Amino acid sequence: IDRTIAGYAIAAHHPVVVVVNKWDLAPPGFDKAAFVKYLSKTLEGFPFAPILFTSAIHGRNVSKIVDVAHRLHVQAQTRVSTAELNKAIEASYALKRPRAFKGGVGKIYYGTQVDVAPPTFVLFVDDPVRFEDSYTRYLENRFREMLPFPEVPMRINYKSRMRSPSKNALGPKPKKTY
Repeated sequence: IDRTIAGYAIAAHHPVVVVVNKWDLAPPGFDKAAFVKYLSKTLEGFPFAPILFTSAIHGRNVSKIVDVAHRLHVQAQTRVSTAELNKAIEASYALKRPRAFKGGVGKIYYGTQVDVAPPTFVLFVDDPVRFEDSYTRYLENRFREMLPFPEVPMRINYKSRMRSPSKNALGPKPKKTY
């Protein structure tokens, strides 16, 4: 059932707090880091989600759930400037470019944030087909490092850059005659 719920949250791009309750009943010496690794494998798609270990009966970390949920809400509602986003795009693209596909490497011209909850970005590119899912995941991870969205899901969409008809015309512009 937990995987099913997690799947719905991933599909809807909702922020998630993974709460491990009854941690007080864990056997002595049970390692939190090992359990976090287990959760990462079991609940794929949430590498960025915060994990809280609680004990409701003892009241341990229960109040932190609301604090973390509020933090996620703030992140999901955050907007970044186009300049800040484009710095992150430029740094990410300089570090790793998409794989060559269909005769070339995809070029990103610029990006902008078009929505919040989840943060949604449109990147204007030469050809959206040249950007595979693996490169989108790479950009998401880099954006989490460089922008104020470390713990929330985001959407990245690619759009072909449209140029004005005068710039798309072949040959020199005709001279005006008076």
